[in-house]
Parts: sequence; structure tokens; C-alpha cells
Amino acid sequence: MTPAIAVTALSVAHGDRPILADLSFTVAPGARVVLTGNNGAGKSTLLSALAGVFRTSSVMLHGRSNTEADARVGLSWCPGGARLPQAWTPRELLALRRAQRSTSSAATMALRVHDLLDQRIDTLSAGERQRVALSLALTGSPDIVLLDEPLEHLDAEGRAAVVTLIQALPETTFVIATHRPDDWRSCATRTLQLHDAVLEEL
Repeated sequence: MTPAIAVTALSVAHGDRPILADLSFTVAPGARVVLTGNNGAGKSTLLSALAGVFRTSSVMLHGRSNTEADARVGLSWCPGGARLPQAWTPRELLALRRAQRSTSSAATMALRVHDLLDQRIDTLSAGERQRVALSLALTGSPDIVLLDEPLEHLDAEGRAAVVTLIQALPETTFVIATHRPDDWRSCATRTLQLHDAVLEEL
């Protein structure tokens, strides 16, 4: 079976400081991989590399280089910080995403975004913005979803809703960066740790 994600000899450095050093690993379709490590370990950098932010020949998505735009069609990425256009409403953002992909409203309902649809992003709390960002990331039934600290700013009910929603998507491949792997213990099929620019299986 072709891996959903295949990484071969990936290295990234900031100046003289190695962030990722010769990483090689694969992720099976439908896996829920938790990526952990201390702050600054390189989790966000690795997700950025998988998403195609860095031009590299080291990352393959379903057997195709992630430098090819067509290979990234089924990829969804939710960077940390819930960076959303401040003057837009969730309804407008979701309509744009739905125009790009066929979709259902399951994520919108599960994450309680339907109550926020007509409020401007800049009027929402940090937790509400996070729920909108996650709903956008899961809209359109993507094949691969990259999530950077997806439980950040969420209350206990919100965190549980996200974990339950991800568990209910067995055909979707997830890579979830977090410094709190215990939050994902019931959900993860595999846990990887970044330490000193090297990836270790836990």
C-alpha cells in the first residue's frame, strides 16, 4: 500500500542550527499520528515541510511529490494560532472553502461553529476562532490533515469534541503536533517525538 505520507532524508536548518536532521518516516493511510516534543523542537517546522511551505524533494503525498500542486489538493493544514481574516465571518470563510471542495456540515456542527456563523472573526474569542479554524481544516473531506496544537485555547468540552470528531474520520490521515500527547491517548494510532532535530518512535 502506498503511504499517505513518505518523508526521506528531510533536513531543515535555521542558520547554523539544525531543526530537522535527516528525517525519514512514512505514515499509513488513515493513521492518526501524534507528533510531540518540547517547545522549539521543530514540530511546526515539520508540519510546514509536509504542507509544502518549504520546497523540498523529501516529501511525498500518496506517492507524489508535495511540490506538485495536484498532490496537495487533498491536503488540509491548520497552522497554530488560528490565523484567519479578521473582517470575514465564519459563514463567508466556510462558503469559500465549500466552493473549493464538496463538503458536509459535520465538522461545523460538531465544533459548534453554527452558532458563530455570522459574527466577524475579530469579535470571537481565541477558543471560538480555534473552533472556526478547525472546522475550515476539516471541511471538504480532505485525505490528509495537518494540525498544529489544535486543542489550544479550547475548554474541556471543546477538546473532547475535537478528539471525538477526529476518531470518527477513520479514512482520513492526521498528523497532529502537540506538546500534550496525553490529550490524544485515546485517539492516536502512533506517537512520534522530536528531540534534538531527530524523530523517535514512542
